[in-house]
Amino acid sequence: LQGRFFPDTPGIGLGAFDPDQQLGACVTVHLGKGVSRQRVTLTGYVRPDWRRQGLGDYLMRWGQAQAQALFTEVPVDQRVLRVATESITEPAHRLYLAHGYAPVSEDWMMRRDLQQPLPDHPLPAGVTLATWGPETAGQFFQAYQAAFRDQRGFPNPSAAEWIDGVNSNNLVTEWTL
Repeated sequence: LQGRFFPDTPGIGLGAFDPDQQLGACVTVHLGKGVSRQRVTLTGYVRPDWRRQGLGDYLMRWGQAQAQALFTEVPVDQRVLRVATESITEPAHRLYLAHGYAPVSEDWMMRRDLQQPLPDHPLPAGVTLATWGPETAGQFFQAYQAAFRDQRGFPNPSAAEWIDGVNSNNLVTEWTL
């Protein structure tokens, strides 16, 4: 959550908590780093049981207003305001479209019920499984580059940047193959 919602760049956030101090909804607005044009990113979340009450719309409007304050002396035609999400739902997609956003990069996510047993299928010849570690991090980076470098908007990080990012993302090495 820290890296996704509160990166080490100037920004602001707003959150709502239930009486037990559990996060129910939030939005953060922050400057991008290392980009040629001024870019502000909105990242938001509404807990499933708090949805369909107008919170997402409110947070979107609040975030867009805050974003304007973060743009500093940049001509309007060079400003980039983007919404970052890792798992989009149909209602979220409708919300983004209603606020004038259009998808520019999309990934398909596959899910599997982990309560069900895994099917008994051997790995293809030449495929091995390895866990994340200092000795394998470079190979993970190579696989990442090969899998995603052709996607539009690929950030093309250096190996050191990418590995540092993975290591700082609450990595559980034994779950990372």
